Amino acid sequence: MGRFELTRHLSRRVLQQLEGLGLVTSDSTGGTMVRAFGLDEIEHIYEIRHVLQDCAMRRMPLPAPAEFVAQLLQIHKRHLAAVRRNDLSAIFRTNEELHDAIFLACGNPVLAGAIKRYAWLTHGIRSRLFADPVHLKRAAVEHLRLITALERGDRQGLVEINRAHVSRPKTAYIALQRAIDLDTATHGEENAIVKSSTRTGVSRRET
Repeated sequence: MGRFELTRHLSRRVLQQLEGLGLVTSDSTGGTMVRAFGLDEIEHIYEIRHVLQDCAMRRMPLPAPAEFVAQLLQIHKRHLAAVRRNDLSAIFRTNEELHDAIFLACGNPVLAGAIKRYAWLTHGIRSRLFADPVHLKRAAVEHLRLITALERGDRQGLVEINRAHVSRPKTAYIALQRAIDLDTATHGEENAIVKSSTRTGVSRRET
């Protein structure tokens, strides 16, 4: 709290809001931690994200108006500049701004709001790649491809590019989690073998 100059009351409010968004969880002792997702739960959440985003993109009037394309290109330009100077805060803000603008174009603010909520729900998953320069450059390229598809009226291409763009952090997160699980299981087996050998050695000496 001291680092961010927050009062205890304001800190509680912030944590309550984060919990309402599904980003953190509270335990019985009053402690708060970043929410952990099971692999099946991640797949289910991303399935919903695809359904909502596909629906929005199929509602958008295409080709997109020239002024809307120009607006998206301006946001993309600021996002790309943030990527080049490795400004993670600006990268996050401009990334959210671009996607919000695209999905609001569906004409249904309730649908756009649901898309935003599920995007926030997966923030802990998406943020794993935010410090990866290769991913950030690839994401910027895909943003431009999304804008180009909107401009050309390529609806199917728009949906396919977006699905691949949204899925990449999920795929990386799941691969990392499986590697961690495998490493944990391997170390658990090694520890069990060591303990078993130790007990056997003690038994023999006692005999």
